[in-house]
Amino acid sequence: MSEEKAIKAAIIEEAFGWLKDYTVTEIDGKRMMTAKGEEVPFNVKAVILESRFISDWLIPFALGISNGRNYFPVAQWMEISEDGSQSVMVVSDEKPHKPILIIPPLSSNNMGPEQFKAFRQIEHAIKMIANDGQRQGDPMASAALAGKSKNALKDVKQRTITELVSPWYYEAKGIVPLVEQQLYFIYENINNKAISLDELSAARPVLYKAHRNEFVSNEEKELINKLVKGQYDVDFGTGAETSPEKAAAGNNEPDYDPNAC
Repeated sequence: MSEEKAIKAAIIEEAFGWLKDYTVTEIDGKRMMTAKGEEVPFNVKAVILESRFISDWLIPFALGISNGRNYFPVAQWMEISEDGSQSVMVVSDEKPHKPILIIPPLSSNNMGPEQFKAFRQIEHAIKMIANDGQRQGDPMASAALAGKSKNALKDVKQRTITELVSPWYYEAKGIVPLVEQQLYFIYENINNKAISLDELSAARPVLYKAHRNEFVSNEEKELINKLVKGQYDVDFGTGAETSPEKAAAGNNEPDYDPNAC
């Protein structure tokens, strides 16, 4: 090896040699770096068993901030996620605990590769201006960069608390965040929590049936109409016109109980 190549190799080793101590694995569609010999990625602060996540966190995530209310216990999540700056990993209850889900930091953004590329270019431009004696005091140079930053972010939608959980996981557990938000709107905003848990439990599968365009009986519709008090319009769809026999033949899946582990 020539001296020039040896110097380059030494520089690369000094800058990136630490990467040899890490492996990259894909969890929940996200690439995570883990130190060799370790099981928890370095940017994961806490690990939660799936049964506990379902019982304690899944519905609060599904509700998030909706109907003018915050249903998510931010303070408790901040305690386990380094003030919201690190991820939380959900693993299977059975040993060995297999990674299932990664919850990104509360402080994470929703930028993609295009936005990161744009901001790297902006960062480079800032350094160029700072080193250019003639442009250092030019306010228009900075204004142009501000415009580029705005354009880079114009198509970025802020990630909600509900969106921190991957859509496939809600689907796998039979949870539709919109339906849960409807249920809690009826419970808290319309009825001020003045309905029984039995009525609330009975309303949930009816709202799910309506969402899936399945058969809804007159008795079930009356229950929902009683609870909404004319203040909310539930779309029962064309499924309400389908006979129970056809509906049963088309859907043999049992109703999911989000409170079960």
